[in-house]
Amino acid sequence: MQTFADAQIRLHPPSAIPKKATDSLIVADLLGTFASPGFGDSNGILPQSFYDLNQSIPTAYAGNAYGVRVRGLEFITFLADGTAKRGTHAINPADASSVNAMRGWYISPRDAALDSKIGDNAGDFDGDNTDLNWDAQSGTWETAPVLNKGGGTAICNRGGHEIAVARSAGAIPANRAHRVDLHLQGAIKRGGRHSIARHFFGNSYCIAYQHGQKPQIQRVTYNADGAGGVLQTLKTLSEHPTVNAGGGKYRFLVMRLGGRLVVVAGGVTVWLYDAQSTTENGRQTNTVKDVEWPEANWQLEAVNVRLRAEYGVVKFSQADGDALTGTLERTIRKSVPVDPSVGAVAEAGGWKYGGTRAEVAPTLGEQSVTYTLTLAGGPDGIDSPLIDKVLVSYAPTWTNPAQPFIDVRSCCESLSLSFVAPPDGAGAQGTVVLDRNRLDQQFPNWQNFAQMWNPVTINVKRAGTDYAKMFQGYIFKPSRTSGLGSERKLTLVLRDPTVRLQKIGECHNAAIDHRYPPLDLLFAQRQGNNGGYDQNGNVQSGSLYIAECVKEILRIALGDAQANRINGNGNPMRFIPANHPPLITTRNDTAGWSTVEAIGAAAPVASGNWLAPPPFGSAAYDWIMDLARRDRCVFYYGWPDGTNSDWPVPIYGRLQNILGARTVPLHRLPDVAINGDWTRLLQGMEIEKRPERDINTVDVWGAEAQGLEGLVPSLRIASVPLPASDPRHARNSWERKLIIREPLALLGAEAIAQGVIGLLAGVTMQWPSFTFEGDERVGLGHLVAASLTGENADRSSAIGRQRFRVERADHNISFSRDSGDYKMTVQPRPLTSGEENAFDGVTAGDGAFTGGGSI
Repeated sequence: MQTFADAQIRLHPPSAIPKKATDSLIVADLLGTFASPGFGDSNGILPQSFYDLNQSIPTAYAGNAYGVRVRGLEFITFLADGTAKRGTHAINPADASSVNAMRGWYISPRDAALDSKIGDNAGDFDGDNTDLNWDAQSGTWETAPVLNKGGGTAICNRGGHEIAVARSAGAIPANRAHRVDLHLQGAIKRGGRHSIARHFFGNSYCIAYQHGQKPQIQRVTYNADGAGGVLQTLKTLSEHPTVNAGGGKYRFLVMRLGGRLVVVAGGVTVWLYDAQSTTENGRQTNTVKDVEWPEANWQLEAVNVRLRAEYGVVKFSQADGDALTGTLERTIRKSVPVDPSVGAVAEAGGWKYGGTRAEVAPTLGEQSVTYTLTLAGGPDGIDSPLIDKVLVSYAPTWTNPAQPFIDVRSCCESLSLSFVAPPDGAGAQGTVVLDRNRLDQQFPNWQNFAQMWNPVTINVKRAGTDYAKMFQGYIFKPSRTSGLGSERKLTLVLRDPTVRLQKIGECHNAAIDHRYPPLDLLFAQRQGNNGGYDQNGNVQSGSLYIAECVKEILRIALGDAQANRINGNGNPMRFIPANHPPLITTRNDTAGWSTVEAIGAAAPVASGNWLAPPPFGSAAYDWIMDLARRDRCVFYYGWPDGTNSDWPVPIYGRLQNILGARTVPLHRLPDVAINGDWTRLLQGMEIEKRPERDINTVDVWGAEAQGLEGLVPSLRIASVPLPASDPRHARNSWERKLIIREPLALLGAEAIAQGVIGLLAGVTMQWPSFTFEGDERVGLGHLVAASLTGENADRSSAIGRQRFRVERADHNISFSRDSGDYKMTVQPRPLTSGEENAFDGVTAGDGAFTGGGSI
């Protein structure tokens, strides 16, 4: 007896392939790559170029190779050693430490000189060429004219006082950038103290100039009761010239950029973060946070030195209070046809605080795309954005073609379809053998339908059943053969849609190129909120998951129609477990896409790199699989509910969750026909052992020990063997380990190891191969059990007492006249103990049972 089957084998013409009407376009710029020698100020501080920088930058950038025009902006690179480069020195190709440094553009500030006066009741401070009143706290102070500037006033101390202190009469706004010019005019020999000039701001920070030393950035620290203030040195400007109290003239600039305290002095730029000491689980750690200083008086202290001090504020607003702006415009040649009606998504990444703005406006031309990045200071003139990257994305448009076809079943001699479970499988494959003589007679234009890359759909059924949607894909390799006499064959090798994502030899079907953005774009679009999914498809905030990135890669490579079919319902998170770690969150947003309001904590910092750049030159499938490995997930085309009532869709998620969400059939494979039913009747069986799967110990390793050459390569934090009663225990042979690397598993490593070994304990490690009368309903992930009741049954292996999960399914139909002889072979794996427990009490049969347990 045999199982009779039939099929619908539909070949579609090239016009049925969904195609891009217009391509996508991505502009992904790390703005630091535009800074080059020859623009801006010449010595890293702010002398004359501080006032004419707006004019010097466009001249230097005119007609450059980058197609960039900059107005009203400055560039800074923060190096890991705590120094920074500005202007001409911002990018030095010979400086390897600048390659991965944080960098960005900010608004060229303006200098508002202040008329400092002693005891003149100058009124409220507003920072624009106003009188700045100072009160003498100790020593003798007086107002003096500013030297060589044609007007203005400064303050200076006179007499022989050991310590002279002056304090501004009004409080200076928080985080106010400012400039100080110190003219040290001679040491005073009293009290045995060193000659020091100190400028205090924000109640705690101090810039100190001590004779014979390098300038220092200091901070006052207090006891818990607020008493006993002590000056702590935070950084020494080691590259600055040595201080000369006998006649040195020094200018320094204090700013806050990118959440850092930036001090520019003597051709040197340095930066500092703030650090907050916290204690968690008995361990003390320092949490880096943004530098902020509160509203407070300025204070000038002269210790055994006569000095003159001129003050000014550095502002990111006009004198009338309007915010200063700066622009960066870039024009890029393009050769891809982009639909001008498709609106662009544009984002700027970096530090955006205090009402500052960073807006990107793209303009699409026939041969180029131009974007203009406009930066605007905060409304109070204190803050400037610091922007280091720009993303512009134009979406593609796709055709929605009709689906004509020819059904060549009547010309088919044989049909085979093969499905392999992930992660081993690279997509379903098939082979169709056709009689060309019949094709010529029945379909004179068949060659238009049997071309390489044409779509193919295949339905299969047995007698008395409905058609199952078994295959949807493309002709991968057509070949023709001729035999004796008039025998002529056409063999079509088929591949499912994953072939459109793969590299085949040197042929990229989906090359990662100009169309694919850094995945930062997806996170940027939500600005730290209004994005993401939960398991029910509901939007959640603040996290970008790899599953969402996979859907975006599919959207670019195959179009919205395919992407929106992911997991059967368009929700990429459908098979992702709760508390799954995201790719990017507000907690690890080092690119500055989120706003401070979104994260409710210290601001994100700008980064010199993308968080998730595309692997250019790779194939979309390789990128997806790399992401899936990071995510411990699988990707393939299949049926999310386990049945083939609809066409296969792209599936992404944890395999445990994919299988656990199904109603899993358990198929009986009898060795004798029961009540005349030949369906799934066993024709052959092979059993093998697999050494690579015979594990008896599970280790969990933590993070690899970095920089400990000659010691341990990694840290083993848990090791659990099989129970001693298990015949595969190491004492009966030797250890055969499964090593799980869990860098963050320090607290749960033992549970992880126990959980995995628990799944392996008591399992008979044998892998059968069953060949039986075909059943189109048996597929990947389904359960099969051999029912060995015949007289000649081989019961020595106990195979009849085990259930197995299908990892490979091969369907083969040989057509003879009007009926098909349907045979099927499956290669399943033994169930883990957890899976077996989920099916306790189930009798092998045709019923459907809810799956559970872990893989």
